[in-house]
Amino acid sequence: MSSARALQLSLSIGLVALLAVLGGPVPVASGATITAYSSFGPGGTFDLFSSYAILGAGVDPFLTRELQAASFVPTHGGPLTQVSLVMEFNTPGTNTVGLSLVPDVGGKPGTTPLETWTFSALDPAVVGPISPGVTGPITLAGNGAALVAGQKYWLVASPGAADTWVSWFLNDSGITAPHGVQDNGGAWDVQTLTQPVFSVAVPEPATLWVMAVGVVGAVVGRRRRRRRLA
Repeated sequence: MSSARALQLSLSIGLVALLAVLGGPVPVASGATITAYSSFGPGGTFDLFSSYAILGAGVDPFLTRELQAASFVPTHGGPLTQVSLVMEFNTPGTNTVGLSLVPDVGGKPGTTPLETWTFSALDPAVVGPISPGVTGPITLAGNGAALVAGQKYWLVASPGAADTWVSWFLNDSGITAPHGVQDNGGAWDVQTLTQPVFSVAVPEPATLWVMAVGVVGAVVGRRRRRRRLA
């Protein structure tokens, strides 16, 4: 391991420890970011014609409520700044999706979310021989959940309503990884499959220094206030 890589890992682990002291996420300051994980191809490409279905229980009498979970191991650690992914809404139905970042527990998605998002206004599907009606990736702002480099996490996508039907597009680079499917709230079925397309970003190492100093200052200030109150 290079010295720069070891320093970055130490900073990310240190921030996780400081988060425990503060009892919450670190506010993410604006600044340069670095990709901690990505299954996008060069230039942000992905497979326009292959996807996993995220289904509400009422979409079809022959289908069940289906969640999709993609695993990833970040190469860089630090507070999560953003997640990007590509999905498509299949009409009719409710155009809403829930996404959760959860830790890995025994090779499967855990039940305690580190961060959650709810988003809508996905591009609608276009029925035709050319391509789906996708204009680009969806970018979700992170709220500072601490990622540790080399540790496995999962992004879990769920339907926003009983009539939601959304497609999560796959990567076009041949990337495979453990992928989970959950039907009707049952156990996760995890297999090594083609990974859906997404990316995760954290602050670059220089920004981590600034954030670490800020968190240390917050801890010191909190301890001083406690002494005064005592």
